[in-house]
Amino acid sequence: DLFIEPKPELPISITKEVDKKIFDLQKTILSTTPVSNKMLYAEEVEFFISQAQVLTATYLADADFASALTTLKETLRYIKYVDKDAANEINKNIMNIQKDANRFIQIQILLKRLALDPKDEKANLEVVEYYLLERNNLFKAWPYLNNLNDETPRP
Repeated sequence: DLFIEPKPELPISITKEVDKKIFDLQKTILSTTPVSNKMLYAEEVEFFISQAQVLTATYLADADFASALTTLKETLRYIKYVDKDAANEINKNIMNIQKDANRFIQIQILLKRLALDPKDEKANLEVVEYYLLERNNLFKAWPYLNNLNDETPRP
């Protein structure tokens, strides 16, 4: 058994690169592990799933929804016949990330609209609701909150 210490805090770009290399390495290990050795294969699948979750979380922290979805779909290919519960959970995660990605695209459109018209009440309110209620991020919501006039109902 290898003892792996926690990674030091690194910039997100380096963290993604490191997590991706670990994921790819684990995928290679999994693809060369004989399925006939069920115990060893199950251990490798378990680690592969955990590494996929780490990589997906890293991508999501950077709002890289496409890479997160690709990682989960790739993981699903390897585990769907081995661990059905994990496969079901990954399918749920894929659906949730797709919803989040669609919502993020809507917000990006609103942000472009606000770049042209910073006082657009409706767009400001929707962006504020997204950052405050869906992302719990007051710092990102603050500039748009300031653009709302006093009569606008606030979340």
